[in-house]
Amino acid sequence: MLRVEYLVFIDNQNIKCSDDRTFNNLLQSDPEIHILKDKLVYKKLEAHYSIESGKVKNTGDSYFHLTIIIIDEKRIDEFIELLRGVKSVLHVINKTPQILFDGISLYYSNLAYPLIFEIENLMRKLITKFMLTNVGINWVKERVPDDVKSSINSLNKDMTYLHNVDFIQLKNFLFSENYTAHRDHLIQKLKKSQNINEFKLEEIKTLIPMSNWEKYFSDSVGIDITKESLSKKWDELYDLRCKIAHNRIFDKSDYNKVIDLCKDVKDVIIKAILNLSKIDISERESTILTETIAGNFNFNSGEYLSAYSEMTDLISKLVEDKIFHIYPEERPDYIKRSLVGDLMRLSNHGILNEDIHNEIRVFIELRNQLVHRPENIMKNDISDYTEKIKYVNKLLDGWL
Repeated sequence: MLRVEYLVFIDNQNIKCSDDRTFNNLLQSDPEIHILKDKLVYKKLEAHYSIESGKVKNTGDSYFHLTIIIIDEKRIDEFIELLRGVKSVLHVINKTPQILFDGISLYYSNLAYPLIFEIENLMRKLITKFMLTNVGINWVKERVPDDVKSSINSLNKDMTYLHNVDFIQLKNFLFSENYTAHRDHLIQKLKKSQNINEFKLEEIKTLIPMSNWEKYFSDSVGIDITKESLSKKWDELYDLRCKIAHNRIFDKSDYNKVIDLCKDVKDVIIKAILNLSKIDISERESTILTETIAGNFNFNSGEYLSAYSEMTDLISKLVEDKIFHIYPEERPDYIKRSLVGDLMRLSNHGILNEDIHNEIRVFIELRNQLVHRPENIMKNDISDYTEKIKYVNKLLDGWL
């Protein structure tokens, strides 16, 4: 069954229409419309028809409440044509008749929503599996970006598969162009540098904003659609989803758009899911990915992580200049040095006093909490420690 209801007021003072009879006569000024008691016939389509009239309080103006119904939904195109004929007459007396119930939008919304629902859940599946397999099992609870976390229904404590995350927020995981958490540090380093040889090419490239989609999916998965095109399709789907969610007019053309967009996006997401095993992220990339999420979706965290990155570089340089340069025999025979190990070397040689050593230890612990247990940290604490770590960085820089 399809039902549409209109509420019509008489705006045109030249139209004399004050009761059901005169109103029905007006509708039948269209030669295709015929009203027989509770039937409205338009061409070959017969619809159930009722009318209720009355007077507006205070003004005394007439109003008419029309209800038009057909039983066979397969004849929806004919029904739309009937409504188009009715509205063309109604516009003579009122340019904007009020729609009290829109059965056409309801019909096409019911067809479209399952398609959008499937796409949403495929995107959640892609993001969740990608992050869990590359960052860790606790990522969903620990590392959901602040803007995404705020969009989650507070009554739903189950975030295992990102359920109840706003549709538009899902794309931020893949399509947002993010700088690394080390951006500010690298910019400062570039300003101070005298020789480009102080930098590695990969280090400089991290200044280029890049989405996770471009970094991990475009090449590894072999998907040729551009990030911009896929992101635009997602935005278009979001707009159509909002029409459904907010009971706006949703017609056949909107439904056809949903079909086309869902097909395009679905093909891409399914291909990405099937090829997730081809994405190989190193331990360093996993750390950068985690810190990027921690920093780029929270300004305070990002500023702290940038200062922390500068601190680690300064400590490494101090060890090279003040220890290994003078005592080359102390250079370890393994390539990868730990920050804690370098910290101990500086303390053992008297370059760092106990207070600075202990404070840097606190910075290390805070960094680990930001990345793995951010819910335990207050925003004010991050700001306070950011200022402290910047002060320590000035001291370290002065000792070089």
